[in-house]
Amino acid sequence: MASVKTANDIKLIKYETQKRIGSRLGYSNYEGADIHMMICGSTGCTSSGSGKLITKLEELIARDEMGEKVAIVKTGCFGLCAEGPIIMVQPGNVMYTQVTTEDLDEIWEEHVKGGKPVERLISQNETEFFAKQERIALRNCGRINPECIDEYIAYDGYEALGKVLNEMDPDDVIDLIKESADSALGLTCPNCAAPISNLGAKHCIYCGSPVIEFNIHAWSFAAIKEL
Repeated sequence: MASVKTANDIKLIKYETQKRIGSRLGYSNYEGADIHMMICGSTGCTSSGSGKLITKLEELIARDEMGEKVAIVKTGCFGLCAEGPIIMVQPGNVMYTQVTTEDLDEIWEEHVKGGKPVERLISQNETEFFAKQERIALRNCGRINPECIDEYIAYDGYEALGKVLNEMDPDDVIDLIKESADSALGLTCPNCAAPISNLGAKHCIYCGSPVIEFNIHAWSFAAIKEL
């Protein structure tokens, strides 16, 4: 990563990285690989064999001399550990679950080289499960390499911080946090589902379960959404 001293440095990193991963973002003009094979490298998928898929994919890329066309991206958890190993092919958001090395051969020939997704292996979770969620802190899981901060920046990382530092004064930040607390009200106790009427409460008034940590997270997420 290049040295960062100003907000413009961040913008330059974002621009350069978006060019490099442009096909993944759906851009028509880009400089990097045409196809990004997003392979989950988190604990669940690793234990079910995603490492073998990465090795196999590296062999296929080398065999067919497609190093400039196909990129392997080791991602964080997609959120579907029970269906690992998971591969998502970009562009297109085509998700394959419980992939074996034999499946990968078919995906390689039919989808990567032939341009036609393997229908029998496609998971519907991308449209039926994830589409119903509103991810906030975890919105980039499965979308980026978590060990590459440039990719995080390309997906609007640090923009909220930049807004705070460059466009807001301390009073604005305090007002935003107060407003986010109001918007977070209406949450329920994680144990008994009773309504939480006070974000400062340490315990549920109905079942006595501790709720302060839950409230802090909810308050933080509400503030993130405001930004």
